[in-house]
Amino acid sequence: YQRRVHGDYKAQSQLLPALGDAELHKLKELSVVSMASEHRVLPYTLLLQSLDITDVRQLEDLLIDTITHGLLKAKLDQKSRTVEVLDTIGRDCQAQDIDNMLSTLLKWIEDSQNVINTLGEIEITAKKKKKKKKKK
Repeated sequence: YQRRVHGDYKAQSQLLPALGDAELHKLKELSVVSMASEHRVLPYTLLLQSLDITDVRQLEDLLIDTITHGLLKAKLDQKSRTVEVLDTIGRDCQAQDIDNMLSTLLKWIEDSQNVINTLGEIEITAKKKKKKKKKK
């Protein structure tokens, strides 16, 4: 069930084999990782709804397990009922992710070239100013 999340399983559960408790727990951990890779702050309400969990304590136990298993680096903020994501493991990418990765890389190349060009202009300006100072 590569790259899928709990919501996908729930929507197709009639077509798929039943998951045991440990498998369902792992799928929920991976679902947290998927959400965390897209958002740096995860509200408990979103997690509770997405993971089909009704109790905040159960959610926090799942989050602690996810962190302990090294799948996620995060801080739990019980007061604001959010998870601040610091880092996540990577999950296998799907075909539809390739276009987004390509456009991100192309944008990075463009931005890098702009920085190089700007630095070149600054260098030229600095050399001109230095020549003017020497002439005086």
